[in-house]
Amino acid sequence: MKGIEKITNRIREEAEADAAAVIAEANAKAEEILGGYREQAKQLYNELHEAGLAEAAASAERKIRNDQLGARKATLGIKHVLVKDAYRQAHQEILDLPEEDYLELLTSYALKASSSGNEKVQLNEKDRARLGEKLIRQVNARLAEAGRPAGLTLDDRAVDIDGGLLLTENDISVNCSIDVLVDTLCEKLDRSVAGILFG
Repeated sequence: MKGIEKITNRIREEAEADAAAVIAEANAKAEEILGGYREQAKQLYNELHEAGLAEAAASAERKIRNDQLGARKATLGIKHVLVKDAYRQAHQEILDLPEEDYLELLTSYALKASSSGNEKVQLNEKDRARLGEKLIRQVNARLAEAGRPAGLTLDDRAVDIDGGLLLTENDISVNCSIDVLVDTLCEKLDRSVAGILFG
């Protein structure tokens, strides 16, 4: 799992650096826009004050607040895109793991998800061809080492998933695809990731 931690740390570092650059640029643009609006509002306020039009001054203040709110919304939108991009990068990094690290990841998912030890393992076509039998041997060996039933078999059919696996037995299927696992992590970690990227 050290490989995954290294990748996760590298992804986090790259995402933090990318996020910091994008946020700095967004903040600079927002400040530039706000600076222009502040100057315009100041001139408008002075003109209206001289003319005694207090209502127009209040309108200028509302415009500043609306522009500031718009700038904050734009910054939040950029942050949201960056967080989603960090998850997309993590997803791809997992799929691009070296074969042994990826095999170890699939093994850990199968071990955690297996309840009876007799499920069928379904993989996508690529993973089935390159890792299928090796995965089954490795998972069954570890199940046996743990004193659990070790009768997992490789399903004859490939499934349409990017990566990861499905465990099926009877009509019950446990989805350990990379898509589902990353989505689950997203739900659990959104605040933490946003804090890391923008904290």
